[in-house]
Amino acid sequence: NLNRSTTSKKIESVIKNFPTKKNLGPDGFMGDFYQLCKEELIPIFLKLFQKIEEKGKLLNLFYKANMTLLPTPDKDATKNFRQTYLMNIDTEIFKKIPAN
Repeated sequence: NLNRSTTSKKIESVIKNFPTKKNLGPDGFMGDFYQLCKEELIPIFLKLFQKIEEKGKLLNLFYKANMTLLPTPDKDATKNFRQTYLMNIDTEIFKKIPAN
């Protein structure tokens, strides 16, 4: 099932269920932009994701992320941090397709 090809319906499902106020990644877009413009974006994503599946190689933009340090809960906030990585939303969409 994980090797099934990407379809418009799969992309639409991921976009529809994506959190709207998600933190910004390197691309500077939030989920509500993708939900608002999904009719225009789905055909573009479909072509891109099918090309990625065909070639078996990701574009460099799929490897970009912003690292952010967040204070660890219940610990001294001046010394204890955990790191989180914020990725482009199109990368998040691509990686969620097989999971749905």
